Amino acid sequence: MWASFYDSLHQKQSSQNYTGTVTSQDPTTQDAVTPRVGILWQPQSWLSLYANYVEGFGANSGRAYVSPGISKTIDPTSATQYEGGVKTEFFDGRLRATLAYYDLTKTNLASTDPNVSHICGGGPCQLAVGEVHNRGPELDIQGEILPGWSAIATYSYTDTTISKTNPENEAFLGLYPVGTRYWGVPRNTASLFSTYEFQSDTLKGFKLGGGVNLQSSQLTCCLAPQFTIPGYATVDLLAAYSIKVGKTKVSAQLNVNNLLDKYYFTGAGFDSPSIMFPTFGQPRFFMGSISIQY
Repeated sequence: MWASFYDSLHQKQSSQNYTGTVTSQDPTTQDAVTPRVGILWQPQSWLSLYANYVEGFGANSGRAYVSPGISKTIDPTSATQYEGGVKTEFFDGRLRATLAYYDLTKTNLASTDPNVSHICGGGPCQLAVGEVHNRGPELDIQGEILPGWSAIATYSYTDTTISKTNPENEAFLGLYPVGTRYWGVPRNTASLFSTYEFQSDTLKGFKLGGGVNLQSSQLTCCLAPQFTIPGYATVDLLAAYSIKVGKTKVSAQLNVNNLLDKYYFTGAGFDSPSIMFPTFGQPRFFMGSISIQY
């Protein structure tokens, strides 16, 4: 399969300060042709091999510092991705697995300006990293292990590095030369979730489930030395019951996220060279729902 798209982007921004004064920023217009190619081969009914190539093009919402009171729109970002993988099915399609490897390069990626004195439109400025390279394998397994017992497991390893610097930001990016690990991206993420729906007449309609989400450590942006945000693991549970009333199906479900009330962080930033503010993860959270299908 082959396709090509023409993308046209017109972007205009304005800002408002604490006095209510609105300042319009310079508009930008960009366009690009983004091809997409894919191929799929199925040598066996249970085995499929695929590969694709995709180019992307999108707006950067941030603004870069030029001089006091003057900023400019960061040019759009572009992306190029190669991906290949294997898809399998077993036990008449009840168990499915996908193993893929991708190689993604993003150019002109907007990132936090480490100089907190740079203000753009009443807020912090951003700057463009020349090129960031992402690559790694991804594994996805899901299906019904036994009647009523289903599971889904995922794992991905992401190697994210700065592959090219932007000459305009050499003073900053000199702290992070080519080959430096990029911030805000954990190397390892994984999840495992399993549910069991009772099959006996006595408990028919009841479903119980649970799982775990894992994430390894990540680096903070954007001052040297960088800090490491530790990884974490959270546990989730669910309980559900469904019943048919005539042709209507009524379902009730209770989810408990972060069952152990794990204290963790999902990211962090800096308000000044000496003040870091973290992004806290969700504490223990209960959510109930009722649905009616007819």
